[in-house]
Amino acid sequence: MRSLSWLLLRASDRVKPKPMEAYRWLLRAAMLGDAEAQQELSQLIATGLDEEGRALWGPYDSMLDTKRPAVPKLIPVDLVQADKWFRLAARDGWHDNPAMRQAIEARMTSAQLAEAQKLVASWHKMTLAEVMALDIEPPAEAAKP
Repeated sequence: MRSLSWLLLRASDRVKPKPMEAYRWLLRAAMLGDAEAQQELSQLIATGLDEEGRALWGPYDSMLDTKRPAVPKLIPVDLVQADKWFRLAARDGWHDNPAMRQAIEARMTSAQLAEAQKLVASWHKMTLAEVMALDIEPPAEAAKP
């Protein structure tokens, strides 16, 4: 599932990117407990994606005082979900990325951090049948703090 999402996110001569399908397959893999998919999903949600496939935010934007143009959001930035998936991936050990997680958490309120921690505590791996039965909707615009 993770490999399929990778192919759907990247363009080539023969394949047009399909970011929403990529998001759906990456989310399914993450729900199955795939730590690499959880980390990739977190990065995708932490940076967001516009309709051209470009990130809406980069970890160095605040340091460089970068202003990105307002564009239609395909996958909006959701710091709570991004932090949740990074924390779940970090349980694996190999997929802990403290620098990226710190860049996300620095942009969060204490209430958002608490919400992410609560989501991690209540999370459980799903079965393949459960994941495939899901109707995964595009992510909604995240609430602003």
